[in-house]
Amino acid sequence: MQLKKRSTPEPPPLVELITAPHYKNRLVVQHYGKMTMQSAMNTKAPTVGKLSRDQGQDHLIESLGRVFVATSMYFDKPLNTPEAEIVAVEILNDYEMSNLKLEDIVVVIKEIKESEIYGRLTANKIIKHIRGYWERRLKAAVSDSINNSQANKDGAEMTERVKKTIAIAAAQLNRVDYTRNQNKKYLK
Repeated sequence: MQLKKRSTPEPPPLVELITAPHYKNRLVVQHYGKMTMQSAMNTKAPTVGKLSRDQGQDHLIESLGRVFVATSMYFDKPLNTPEAEIVAVEILNDYEMSNLKLEDIVVVIKEIKESEIYGRLTANKIIKHIRGYWERRLKAAVSDSINNSQANKDGAEMTERVKKTIAIAAAQLNRVDYTRNQNKKYLK
């Protein structure tokens, strides 16, 4: 008797979970609860700005509002819908924050839930946390880019590449000098 391997089904796309008419926070936590900044950066998902253009800004504001209301349930007093939608509007109307992906929003929400915010979760606290996340994400993206660039440069160390470049330039200069000296013989 052969045992069948149980394959785990592919989780539904995050955009479908968040923009569904009947948002279920349980499904987002179940499928995307272990999302990290690095995994959010590596996804091929569109930004919230692009989703806003594709699906309509009002629909996305309402969907993100439900996400923030669900997050606020972890604190003393939940956000009401208009307060949560204010955060969504801020995200969509700020150029930098509109470049975040839904996966980034999930990471921010996870960080907020795990942070030491005492009392009530407010729109101001969420936006402040998103801005801090954006700064950290930007630094991480630059660092990743530099690391990838260094790794893809023929595997050579920086000092070796600089020495090789200087040696090539010196050899070319010697050839130019030799050619000039050879031509001077004929110009006299």
